[in-house]
Amino acid sequence: MLAVADSLTVPQVFFNDNHIGGADSVLATLAIWDGGNEKYNNALQRFQVEIQAVPGPFDQRLSIPTTQPLEDIQPLPRNETRNAIPLPGGSKASVFHVIKKLMEILPRTTVTFRATIHRSTFTGL
Repeated sequence: MLAVADSLTVPQVFFNDNHIGGADSVLATLAIWDGGNEKYNNALQRFQVEIQAVPGPFDQRLSIPTTQPLEDIQPLPRNETRNAIPLPGGSKASVFHVIKKLMEILPRTTVTFRATIHRSTFTGL
């Protein structure tokens, strides 16, 4: 931004190739444009004639792509064996089943920590 506009603040406004400046500079420019001008009635009309009607600088990065987008990639179907957690003894279980089993096994209690009450907290064995 510093190399283009010589300023680090945003927004930096450009009218075609002309750097106007930040928000304060734009408001000042519009106030000048709204001042007495025999050619234009107001700043909007001047903007439409002098800025909007002139084609802006062309940047290839901003052009509309002409290639077809990639096909929508569908997520793989859920698979109990792919998302399974290995358990001791060589068996596997889904995350849901492991959490359900831990909730049955681990003792739960209410814990107060730094003036906050945590209900149904797992405390370990």
